[in-house]
Amino acid sequence: MSNNFYYSVRLKLNHPTMYPKKITKALGMESDYEHSKINYTGRIAHYWSYSNYTTGEENFFEEVEDILVWLTQEKKEFIENFISTGGEFMIIIQLPGTLNSMSLLSKPIMKNSLHLGVLIGIEVFPNLKQPFTD
Repeated sequence: MSNNFYYSVRLKLNHPTMYPKKITKALGMESDYEHSKINYTGRIAHYWSYSNYTTGEENFFEEVEDILVWLTQEKKEFIENFISTGGEFMIIIQLPGTLNSMSLLSKPIMKNSLHLGVLIGIEVFPNLKQPFTD
């Protein structure tokens, strides 16, 4: 494990009719980015996003697993409704492209994600800024 390593896990939700404020209320957490706009199909789309930065740890899929457990235990009904009405729920791992890292996506994590209908993605940023630490 490298003490220099850092990453972000982002929850990103898109929905054709559910406003960001309703998503905030349903999840019980504030977004760090949200908006509504006309998308490429000419229809309105609503976006909600929250990112959490972690430093000094490399096992980013462990955090994904924690999120999936939380969603399953506390937000399952909301997630099922959100997805069945046209929403897209993503957990995105954001990695710095300048640091070597490795984490395993286990079968239970994949199964839980598949069961909930939650997508898991990875983004690599050559210039992902390291969060400030105390």
